Amino acid sequence: MEWTCRFCGTRTAAERASCRSCGAARDAAAVALPPAGEAAAAVEAAPSPPAGPKASGKRRVALLAAIAVIAAALGAATSYFGNRRGGETVTVAGFEWERTVEVEDKDTVREETWADEVPEEAHLVARRRQVHHTEREQVGTRKGQPVYRERPVYADRVAYDIDRWRVVRTAKATGRDQSPRWPDIRLNLGEREGKRGETYVVVLQGQRTYRMRVPREQWQGMHEGQIGTAVVDAAGAVRELR
Repeated sequence: MEWTCRFCGTRTAAERASCRSCGAARDAAAVALPPAGEAAAAVEAAPSPPAGPKASGKRRVALLAAIAVIAAALGAATSYFGNRRGGETVTVAGFEWERTVEVEDKDTVREETWADEVPEEAHLVARRRQVHHTEREQVGTRKGQPVYRERPVYADRVAYDIDRWRVVRTAKATGRDQSPRWPDIRLNLGEREGKRGETYVVVLQGQRTYRMRVPREQWQGMHEGQIGTAVVDAAGAVRELR
């Protein structure tokens, strides 16, 4: 008597222990044949194979993409709110200032330029001929069209020594009040005052102590004990004071 494989539907001789088509073991795959004279349609359908990895992979990719979008949105929100913590109440606790004055002295330096551009106070050191620029000139015609060439134009290139002002030191004055002053400057022979600079800082006390650089006019208009609202970024710097 033959038996039918439930996996592939193949009829196999009774004496065989496995399916002659797919090799499935008879004990696991055999299905009883229907009674004589009945339609062979009574054979049990083979079980459906499990879902392949392709569909599962697509779902995994879609899930990872959704997670990435959410993470990006959360990161942007965190950056925005982390860099702009508004509404912190602060009190003016003090003032700082610094004023500087550069002191310059003359130093001899060597420079180079074209002969017609040498400063009057310069001392000439060397001179050489060099191509200054080129000019286009016509040298003939070809098939009725003009032919041009580039002609070099020479000039004197000059090296010279000259005295130039340079910064030799910087005088500085600092304080922790609202009475800024310029530093006392003692110039040596041949020196002069150069560029001046000034910095004004207000000290603010809130959840922590902050120092904010402000324009001189704003700084002078503040007073200790004054209350305001500071916008502080994630690094602890005051970005705005209201």
